[in-house]
Amino acid sequence: MASETCEVFKTSQVCSLLLLLLCSQPACSQPSFTANDIVPPRPEAFDYGSNMGYFPPDYGDKALATLAQEYGATSIRPGLFHHFLEYWGYDIRKEHFQYYNSIGLRNVMAIIGFPSETARDPAYYCPNQRSEMFDNLYKPIWDNGENGTPVNDANPYALYVWKIATTYKGLIKTYEVWNEPDLDSGNGWLQPGQPGNWWENAPLPCETKLKSPPFYYIRTLRISYEVIKSVDHDAMVAVGGLGWPSFLDVLCRYTDEPFDGKEDPDRYPLKGGAYFDCMSFHCYPHLDNSLRVWDNT
Repeated sequence: MASETCEVFKTSQVCSLLLLLLCSQPACSQPSFTANDIVPPRPEAFDYGSNMGYFPPDYGDKALATLAQEYGATSIRPGLFHHFLEYWGYDIRKEHFQYYNSIGLRNVMAIIGFPSETARDPAYYCPNQRSEMFDNLYKPIWDNGENGTPVNDANPYALYVWKIATTYKGLIKTYEVWNEPDLDSGNGWLQPGQPGNWWENAPLPCETKLKSPPFYYIRTLRISYEVIKSVDHDAMVAVGGLGWPSFLDVLCRYTDEPFDGKEDPDRYPLKGGAYFDCMSFHCYPHLDNSLRVWDNT
């Protein structure tokens, strides 16, 4: 089902702070700033975009992008999933992204995540349902340059994000971390005071499609933010395709501490809001009763 993706951006801070923070960073080093300090400015107010589908054999991605551009789109939202890139190679889509840029599709948003089976967490935080997240998320993000990369290769998500960011630098404006991570089993819509609501409780692993504690998604945001910003300061990190305001509140209420999401000044000092510049949310007006009938008059 096609969705409308709306981006809401945090207020930018003063330009002098941006220059100070960015110019002081050597290439591919852990950034000393977060989204609590600065968000890259975005001058464009709005883009019409397209979630391109899959219509073989006549319409590949380039053909679909061309159609979208001819109908007025200025952005698209393709995926660069781990399981796909690990099989085909990380530069398999680079030619396509260069083509998108050449025809005027600016501010491309790429969905990232979705591990291969070998990189998937083997744990069952939810009985009988294996985690959908990456394995070894809590291994250190950075190392001393072993294996030729600045990230810890034993952390497969960090390595994946670094490979994407270095391969597609300048071709992706916004990295959307996962798609609909808060797709739920019934508690996302509950209001404060109702049993099990997310405004006052952390979702249990079985309650979202990630089948993992929500703190693991915050950890994924943190890794994404640190690694992407180390490669491309101007790129933006988006929380991925949320459907429930209560889940956004969860992200801004907890840290990436793996057990309770509590603050730890040394290891988990910041809440999830520090690790994304903007957000993507999905609106389905034909499902939530806000739109049942359309009348052009």
